[in-house]
Amino acid sequence: MPSVNGEDEPMARHIGVKAAKAKGKRLVGEEGKNLEAFQQMWDLKAKDLALKDKLSKTKLLDSFLAKKEPLSELEVALKNKLITEMLSILCILLFVHGISLHTVSELSPPQPTPKNERVSCSSTKFSLDGSKFMAMKSDGTISIYDSASLGEVRSFAVANVTAAEISPCGTYLQTFQKPTTPQEKNVSLWNTETGDLAHGLYQKSITKTTW
Repeated sequence: MPSVNGEDEPMARHIGVKAAKAKGKRLVGEEGKNLEAFQQMWDLKAKDLALKDKLSKTKLLDSFLAKKEPLSELEVALKNKLITEMLSILCILLFVHGISLHTVSELSPPQPTPKNERVSCSSTKFSLDGSKFMAMKSDGTISIYDSASLGEVRSFAVANVTAAEISPCGTYLQTFQKPTTPQEKNVSLWNTETGDLAHGLYQKSITKTTW
């Protein structure tokens, strides 16, 4: 209680300010905890919806792959689109001495399941439509794989190859070899289905703008 002459009034006011600040911090802390809890709940819900969406797309893709009759143009387009989207589920795990191809199972939490033996390689890349992917092995061999069956479509043994690219639809493979003479056609375009050389030309070197 303040005295008659008011000497204790500043002390009471000082205590009141401290209490108000403490209460404000407590309220801010509680709001922060509530916001954090809501964010965690929202993230779990989003992950659950994403998983359900992926599982439904996986079942649809499986139905296309299991269909014995020829697919219509619309079904082919949808199948290729699903394969592209499912590349987020189809994980390439890179190691210093090679790669292993995995798919995510329907368990919760998802567990990676190996789909093939580990392959020693220096680089890998998917075609833009997701139908095929290439793996440049340590011995210089370049293998083309089918994304749906994970089977090897074709392999190319190119001597002194330093770079390779797969076309957007996986139809062609382009390789670059270090040239020895200007007359040597060191850039080759290969048909991934037949293994035939479709075209060859000379290029002195490769850069980000020319390759």
